[in-house]
Amino acid sequence: LEQARVRLREVQNGPIPAAVDRAQADVDQAQALLEQRRAELSAAKEEARRLMEERANDLRAAQATYAWASEERRRNDGDDAQGRAAAEALARAELAMSSAESVLERAKVEYEARRQDEIAGLASAEAQLAAAQANLNLQLQGARPDELASARAAVAAAEADLARLSSGERAGELEAANAVVAQVQAELEGLVAGPDAAALALALATVEESKVRLQQAELRLAQATLTAPLAGTVAMVEIKPGETPNGRNALLVLADTTAWRIEAQKLTDFDMVRIHEGDAVTISAYAIPELQLSGRVERIQPPGRNEQGQARYTAVIVPDEWDERLRWGMSVQVTLVP
Repeated sequence: LEQARVRLREVQNGPIPAAVDRAQADVDQAQALLEQRRAELSAAKEEARRLMEERANDLRAAQATYAWASEERRRNDGDDAQGRAAAEALARAELAMSSAESVLERAKVEYEARRQDEIAGLASAEAQLAAAQANLNLQLQGARPDELASARAAVAAAEADLARLSSGERAGELEAANAVVAQVQAELEGLVAGPDAAALALALATVEESKVRLQQAELRLAQATLTAPLAGTVAMVEIKPGETPNGRNALLVLADTTAWRIEAQKLTDFDMVRIHEGDAVTISAYAIPELQLSGRVERIQPPGRNEQGQARYTAVIVPDEWDERLRWGMSVQVTLVP
């Protein structure tokens, strides 16, 4: 009977002030966290965007320098000192432009990562705020009419049983009545704990927050995964465990062993007069005397290199077939087919 009366008083009194205060404090804290995260994530994204624009400006400057160097090389295409200087300037400009392109691509990736961080971070903070607000609504809701009626009925039934048993019936029946009151109390608590609109909103907010955390974990996994730009084999690793990449040098070298290329270097001016794209060649290896492969000239790299005052050129050869005994970096001899 006493338990039923206590439960009735709780239902009649409505929301518990201490619980409401705690729920309101959670809402205020979640709101403050949302504003803080919005400012921090926006600042990080804006900084990444600014750096990306700077790298884009660097690339445009490098492209302008390359265009100027190309024009200078066109006007000075000889093998004199002026021509060699123009060729060297063009090679440096091409290297600088390629480096600027790589730096810009990394800046774009960084900006996209910060943008995704902002989306996921705000979604997580908003989900926490929604969960806190749903809990506050649950605390403010108070008792429903059906809960109040059920609690009053339980008190009335317990009082009737107690009055009947007080007339001198056995003590065992009194204990049984107390057990019934306890059962009624348990059933009432079960009904109160059942789902309602506020509890459902709280559960949904929790689910959304879990989804956001999953998206953040997937994003961190994607950012920590290196994706090869082409299908191939790792031929060389240029970093050791524990070292920090400097962002300028390559970490590893990938090789596509399905399509080999041979660079015929140290070609002279006289060689360049006789060689044309599409010419047939034979390929032999010093280490494998009996080996002879056929191929063709795919292209001739336009800028020459200055080696001890002489211009040297490079022709790219594509073999028609390949031998597994040949390895990357081996020396071979290329002969034009008459």
